[in-house]
Amino acid sequence: MPLADFHCHLEHPEFASDLQQVIERACRAGVAKAAVAGSNRLENEKILFLAGRYPEFVVPLIGVSPFDAASMPGQRLSVELDFIRKRAAGIAGIGEIGLDYHYFKEPQERDRQLDAFRRQLQLAESLGLPVAVHSRDAEQDVMNELADFPGLSIMLHCFLKPQLAKKAAACGWLISLPTIKSRDRVKIAKDLDLARLGPRPTRRSSGRMRRGRPCATSRPMYRRYTGRLPPPRACSFRRWLTASGRISRGCSERAINPVGCRRCSSGWTK
Repeated sequence: MPLADFHCHLEHPEFASDLQQVIERACRAGVAKAAVAGSNRLENEKILFLAGRYPEFVVPLIGVSPFDAASMPGQRLSVELDFIRKRAAGIAGIGEIGLDYHYFKEPQERDRQLDAFRRQLQLAESLGLPVAVHSRDAEQDVMNELADFPGLSIMLHCFLKPQLAKKAAACGWLISLPTIKSRDRVKIAKDLDLARLGPRPTRRSSGRMRRGRPCATSRPMYRRYTGRLPPPRACSFRRWLTASGRISRGCSERAINPVGCRRCSSGWTK
């Protein structure tokens, strides 16, 4: 069963010394694609480089994360958005973007996050690109903002509010199960339709200060918590990203290995 990692950070320096081995281990474990999400200019440039070096594995997303947006003045944000716009032809989506109220409590920080979030949603809409949205402890405000962009293809990351999960799924949005240990994560995994979930099969842990190492623990972990096997992730992964046109169905000239799916007769390629 092929899997796709909906959200990872292979651009982080922890992977610089053995990234080739990391990707090889992920592939052997059944992870065929990884959406690598950026946070700032340095990471975005690294992701574009990795997408060129590993086009068969890395699906590039670039953006300004809420962690960086919290301290970014508006003029600098405009420069970063222009950087993304000019590279739209070479990316599969914009991310990670969104709001984080877990680490950021000051009104000025949250206002800057909100401004960056709105402007990147507008940019994604204008470019026809999907988005990866961070939402830790800000789930309701994130959903309120996304309601103004009904045409966007959306994957919610770090979403931990079970009472809102079904509403998000009803909107057609995917929810990426975070690697944070949480009863809410378990409840979402048990209650939600499998087709709306996107596990992160190559990450062991994540956090602002602590970075995780890739592993292949997602399937057994998921089954332990839910009693169900995860679905063929390639199918939902493709649906999320086909809005950009960067990934197409049944391409006859596949420059890279297609990801098959038991629900679909065709593979998909970047």
